[in-house]
Amino acid sequence: MKSNKKILMMVQIALLGALAVVLSMFQIPIVAGLSLNFALVPIVIAAVAIGPGAGCLIGALSGITTGIQTFMLVSAVPLYQVFVGSSAVFTFLMCVAKTALAGLVSGLVYKALTKDGPNKASNVFLPAALCPIVNTGIFCLGVILVFAKPLAESADFGPLVANGQLLSFVFLGLVGVNFFVELALNLILCPAIAQALFSTKYFKR
Repeated sequence: MKSNKKILMMVQIALLGALAVVLSMFQIPIVAGLSLNFALVPIVIAAVAIGPGAGCLIGALSGITTGIQTFMLVSAVPLYQVFVGSSAVFTFLMCVAKTALAGLVSGLVYKALTKDGPNKASNVFLPAALCPIVNTGIFCLGVILVFAKPLAESADFGPLVANGQLLSFVFLGLVGVNFFVELALNLILCPAIAQALFSTKYFKR
């Protein structure tokens, strides 16, 4: 029985991991500078339907995919040139850490919410919101602490971060409306998907 449960969990993680990798590679453009990104959804689903460890693992896979894309597109994206040129190692670690920790935090919060009760879709709202908040927060923190000087010295971004404009550049220029789109997508999709999964016999912890 324990063996079957372990195999089922491995299959679930493999499926959600594959989905996270695929979704991390594609975004759906809406208008200039705005796109739909569903990459955080499977991270939250893994975190709430399987556990914090699974959320962290799926988040790490998503982050690794993002990190690889960053290096592949470094010649075409000026921002990536600044990041990789300043610290390639930190850039990759930041990509992995922000989604891995987002999955871990989401799973831990959901576990706390359901400690003495059944799995409920209503308990998914807070983890679904925390995932993009943690993900975006770590990204912003990394940019401010590590890449402030390289950005200021860059010909492309120097004028944008001059005269104390770094925070405005990070929160408005880099994060912008896309954060709120990610948040809305998570709040809409994750509870609905979780409810559908909880109604089956395969995703009940």
